[in-house]
Amino acid sequence: MKLFITVSGDSKTDTIDSGFGRCPYILIYETENDSFKFISNPHQDSQASVGASVASMAVEMNVEAVISANPGPKAFNILKDANIKIFQATANTKIKRVIAAFEKNELNQLEEYIPYQG
Repeated sequence: MKLFITVSGDSKTDTIDSGFGRCPYILIYETENDSFKFISNPHQDSQASVGASVASMAVEMNVEAVISANPGPKAFNILKDANIKIFQATANTKIKRVIAAFEKNELNQLEEYIPYQG
């Protein structure tokens, strides 16, 4: 499965970022072959609609699921409309821990938008 994860840095030792659209990096993780690819978020410093822009990136990359601490309502709707699964992770949690939780089915899959309470 191809995952799109919003993260704080470009290393496997970094953490889940507290934001979605303004996260510094995006991790594309392939569960089948355990491959990691970090991408600098080109929309991080945009003035408006950053969440929607990042969600559109996920759609264009044909990911199957997104893991983030805080996908906003516009991003959430774009992802849901594209049939991309959305999982919520706790901000500042180590990337490896979140991936392990995903693989064990321990992350909360969001079926509707819920404002972040972190």
